[in-house]
Amino acid sequence: GGGNFLEPQSVRGGLTVNVAVLSGSPGFGTITSSPVTIAGPANSGSTQFDPSAVGTTLLLAVAPSGFTTPSSGGSLNAQVRTPQMNVSAVTVGRNLQTTSTLLLGQPAPTGGVNVTLTSGSPQVLLSSGPNTPGTATTVINVPAGQSAAFFYIQGFADSGVANYSVQAPNYVSTSGTVTLAPSAIVISSLFGVGAGFATTVGGGNQVITISTALLDASNVFQSTQPLAAGLTQVVSLTNSNPAAGSFPATATITGGNSDVNVNFSPASVANTLLGVTNPSGYSSPTTGRTVLVQVKP
Repeated sequence: GGGNFLEPQSVRGGLTVNVAVLSGSPGFGTITSSPVTIAGPANSGSTQFDPSAVGTTLLLAVAPSGFTTPSSGGSLNAQVRTPQMNVSAVTVGRNLQTTSTLLLGQPAPTGGVNVTLTSGSPQVLLSSGPNTPGTATTVINVPAGQSAAFFYIQGFADSGVANYSVQAPNYVSTSGTVTLAPSAIVISSLFGVGAGFATTVGGGNQVITISTALLDASNVFQSTQPLAAGLTQVVSLTNSNPAAGSFPATATITGGNSDVNVNFSPASVANTLLGVTNPSGYSSPTTGRTVLVQVKP
């Protein structure tokens, strides 16, 4: 009869033991190398199970001559399942895009795997690259041996929730969620969004950043977020007191980018408010519409 397992012990030095390892249902998976050789004074050896189809198979270690089959621990059930996929939930502003991550429950096989993403809403487009305009359906390739890939989600509404499907051969299909939110154009100094600063008449050009931004439902600034690839946004700029210094009348943000830098050139001692005018389709943020510049001697 079988014996009860108590503890592992090493094979006697100088002795080699060969243990046959079998798969009871090789149609679901096979053992890559059998027998497993244990050379004293080791107490273990290893092989691998290679799954091939969804199902369950009994893996059995056959006790060699001189050894007793244990009452437990001599076999185990291997369940072969279809691997899962997972995508991250995202929030994206109107006319903007954000990055999402695809995770495979098992690394891509030889040759890689093509994953098809399909939007369930005309207000959400999908892209395989940061500078590629979105479409309703896109395919991303996960190279062999890799288990993650990035893709890009573009939003074209300022409220609501949309879904998209994720499908790939030999993986369980899943879906992703996109929360649509307001967006705005904001203005920043080197000190932050909407942060004023002081300079001098001889201080030279001062960098001002114009950015596309994600807002919350109350139009509060959350973060910068790139303009959707394929779009170009010309932003009108304002300078309340041109005598204080020169400032461009417009700035252009191109798709795939979240900002563009322009210069304020101080000219005389005075204060001025530099600002942005939000185009149609964008909301007015609670902060970040203007930057106060104090030009000192």
